[in-house]
Amino acid sequence: MKRTWRAVIIVAGVLAIVYGYTWASAYSRSQAFMRAALSDLARGDISLAIKGGKVLDPRRNVYVTHGGLQAVIETWESPWALPSPRLYGQAVAELDAVIDGKLDAPTGLAIIQQYARLDRKFLDRIALKTASLYADQGRAEEARELYQESRELFPQDKAFQARVDAGLKALDAVK
Repeated sequence: MKRTWRAVIIVAGVLAIVYGYTWASAYSRSQAFMRAALSDLARGDISLAIKGGKVLDPRRNVYVTHGGLQAVIETWESPWALPSPRLYGQAVAELDAVIDGKLDAPTGLAIIQQYARLDRKFLDRIALKTASLYADQGRAEEARELYQESRELFPQDKAFQARVDAGLKALDAVK
């Protein structure tokens, strides 16, 4: 019986060490990605700050993964990624602040055009915000076109479709 408990304790210990190492590695990578995203925002590169990407490291002459808010969020959004660090909440809050306050219509449209076929995460929010910005600027046709095109990006998302419909109705009411 003692051998069984000893084996269980050893296995549990090994698992705890492996999980701790993995968690610490993910946290360290997330910190680097968050620093990169904040640096990108300070330089005005909203697209790279949100989505991240591959950038050339001139010292090594190779492309390296350059973090973004999306990378931080994706690392910690799994229910198995416990404990979730404050960094996750900070990344979510920063993403909200960027989309809701720093995103302009041309940048939003550029992000949508660049990532529509690659990675659609957060594009629904960016599309709605960009269309809303166009509408606020009195550019109703561009807003309408973006609403209609974005409908095709997320055809299965009923909540998104309802928000698109509401945006189109608001445009029609202004006519």
